[in-house]
Amino acid sequence: MFAKITNGSVDKFPYTVGDLRRDNPNTSFPRQIPVETMAAHGMVGVLQREAPSYNELTHFVEYSSVPVLEDGWWVLLPTVREL
Repeated sequence: MFAKITNGSVDKFPYTVGDLRRDNPNTSFPRQIPVETMAAHGMVGVLQREAPSYNELTHFVEYSSVPVLEDGWWVLLPTVREL
């Protein structure tokens, strides 16, 4: 998963390589775009934090719809909710 970050905040999530190419029509990207090139254009990886243990019969996990910056990483935060 990726997000587009502009001025330290999430501009678009999810963000794909296709989005990167469309947003930069005058840039020629290689087939396999290096991570450094993605980062130079504001495209960052997003991690999904592991959910705490819960009873699957009575609860479910819902992840945040927008990643947050935590310890230098963009992450989706889990919330355990009752069914």
